[in-house]
Amino acid sequence: MTHEAQIRTTTTRWYERLARADRPLLVLLAVALIVRLWQIGWALPEMYEEAYPLAIAWKFLPIGGAGFTLDPDFFHYPALSFYVQLVLLGVHYAVGHLAGWYADLAAFRTAYETDATLFMIPARMVSVLFDLGTVALVYLSAKRWFGATAALLAAAAVALSPLLVARPTR
Repeated sequence: MTHEAQIRTTTTRWYERLARADRPLLVLLAVALIVRLWQIGWALPEMYEEAYPLAIAWKFLPIGGAGFTLDPDFFHYPALSFYVQLVLLGVHYAVGHLAGWYADLAAFRTAYETDATLFMIPARMVSVLFDLGTVALVYLSAKRWFGATAALLAAAAVALSPLLVARPTR
């Protein structure tokens, strides 16, 4: 067997791995996603849990505070969420600028100050993605240590957990 053929047989494409993936995990991820997206726009434009990381990330920008900085000056919340929101704000601005929604950073700031709804949905999607990762990790860990049935039950409990799905009430 040639070296190239060996590489071809040992390397699989991502979609081939996905096709061989655990179907119950994919179903649970789909259910968890649907449950979380069902009311992703609840109570907008009010801001709740996602408001802290987004507000801190906004202060990192030269338009949201004194100048560009990566110092959160706020240590009562996980710092990774600030930087994830900062990247998300950068992507939001880049896409909006290319699409013609924001002519410059001043227009971006004005959009945020007048109606933060367009910023809140992506901020909430970050939580959804972390929840999906939690479901997958619980499933894979439980499957490795306790078997497929336990993995299915544990991941289903996380996917449908009221504490992870429920929104705060007013």
